[in-house]
Amino acid sequence: MSSKFNKLGRGGFTGGSRLTSNRPGSLDDLIKNLALKKETILAPLATAQNIHAQFVAAFASAAGITQLSCPRVLQVVFSAGWNGGDVKITGVRNDGATISETVAAPAGGGTVLTVNAFLSVTYLENLGTFSAGTVDVQTSTKLAICARGSAVTFVALSTDHVREAFSTSAAAYGTFTPTTGPNAAHNYEVYYTIDDVAAPSIPM
Repeated sequence: MSSKFNKLGRGGFTGGSRLTSNRPGSLDDLIKNLALKKETILAPLATAQNIHAQFVAAFASAAGITQLSCPRVLQVVFSAGWNGGDVKITGVRNDGATISETVAAPAGGGTVLTVNAFLSVTYLENLGTFSAGTVDVQTSTKLAICARGSAVTFVALSTDHVREAFSTSAAAYGTFTPTTGPNAAHNYEVYYTIDDVAAPSIPM
């Protein structure tokens, strides 16, 4: 394959359009590879660790919350007898946005995961009239990078410097589940690419 280049003054060229494509080995492909990013997540809390003492009554509190060491999907565990309504979690999302997410209480109790990954949690509250039951807000198996959206592409994962597959991943939310689950000792290295032109507001 050959391409014709035309000199444009001092250092500029025209032509060579075959090099700027999405084909393997093209300039665009090279730039994408050079834009590979890595995030290291050190010893995140084990799964099912409470970030607040168990709630046994109505609650609306910013106190007593254990902050996360990395972005994390949370799980809310409702007891079978819980009748205090849904649970609202307010905090900072993995991409830096401040959000609130309402987790619906299932009939008969159960465990429900948040859709978003939280970098920090600032407020927890129940949205119904309480009379019985308990609620636990905990870490889940899902971790997250500090980016999200259609511009993100997960590439590879290493756990304790050993390559392994993602058990699940969701680029739209920047979340993933490692095959080897968090236990407060495992370290993770996550490799991904991101189209910074399409998503220029992603924090560094």
